[in-house]
Amino acid sequence: MREFLELNEGLYYHRFDVTLKTKKNTAFKAWIGAVVRNNFMYASDSVKVEENGKSLSLRDLINRIPLDDSHPLYKELANGFPKGYSFAFPLYPCDDTNALTIKEGDSLTFSLYLAGSLSKYYKSFIEAIRLMCDNGIGHPKSTFKIDSIYEHSHEGELHLMAKEDGVQAASRLLFPVTLADFMQERANDEEKTLCIDFLTPVNLYKKTEKKVRQLSFQDKYNGFPGIYQLIRSAAYRMAKLTILYMYPKNPKPGAEIMKCIDEYIEYATNLTLKSVEMQHITLQNTPKKETENKMPLQGYVGRQIYEGYFNRYLPMLIFMEELGVGHEVVYGLGRYKVEVR
Repeated sequence: MREFLELNEGLYYHRFDVTLKTKKNTAFKAWIGAVVRNNFMYASDSVKVEENGKSLSLRDLINRIPLDDSHPLYKELANGFPKGYSFAFPLYPCDDTNALTIKEGDSLTFSLYLAGSLSKYYKSFIEAIRLMCDNGIGHPKSTFKIDSIYEHSHEGELHLMAKEDGVQAASRLLFPVTLADFMQERANDEEKTLCIDFLTPVNLYKKTEKKVRQLSFQDKYNGFPGIYQLIRSAAYRMAKLTILYMYPKNPKPGAEIMKCIDEYIEYATNLTLKSVEMQHITLQNTPKKETENKMPLQGYVGRQIYEGYFNRYLPMLIFMEELGVGHEVVYGLGRYKVEVR
């Protein structure tokens, strides 16, 4: 049986660093990731793409599962598959106030990640960002302009994609980031210390509101993101991204991946927690259209330190830093950073 990491080696993403400039003072009254993501999705309704000879909106493309209904994993994934895009934000205020004011001329920066086959639509994503800027965001609503969009390699190289002065999306992408780029991290498996910083709220588990049900382990654990839960969540998210955005027409790789995933993650129970400093916080989402209801975005932030033999997990943990783990990663949640000491 091929090893779990080797089966996912081909998975890749492209990272785009976006800098916008506001044309007047404005404020975000919710988590910045919710403001940007929701306004982007509204703009994507008006961006048309061609898929298999048919025209559909970028939003419909994003939200449509890429598997045929005959795929053996279709039923399992159709009602909750990981999207092939996500946003990430610098460490703007990430607390219960969520307030952020941007003054005229200030920069708003974030990164956009596109996984596997979804990255071929990068020009449409850039078009949706331009439209979002023209539509305006914030309170009061302010139009923005694109200062720059760069493709960003995992080694820090930059490739200009778009600017306000008329430079359009480049004709091709240069810097796919693959799991294979980090495979050397699993060499020399010695006992070491692993430090994990949870940068934005990490929520690996959502409770279901059922009147009668048997409590799961995670219920009893209050949804706390321990190392086993983190590794399990990252492994399953990575596997699903590989199946959906690398091999949507070929069920064989997916079957192999799912067959060996449990064996890969089981050793994570042997790592020892040495210290923890965490807190649970709630961020505000924007209200749904024509309603005042705001769905909260919740999770844990802080630091955990473990000891043990964990090099087998480093390639995946480092690769998934950028793609995020758990729920609401499209809003910029689930961001973490690992450090070996």
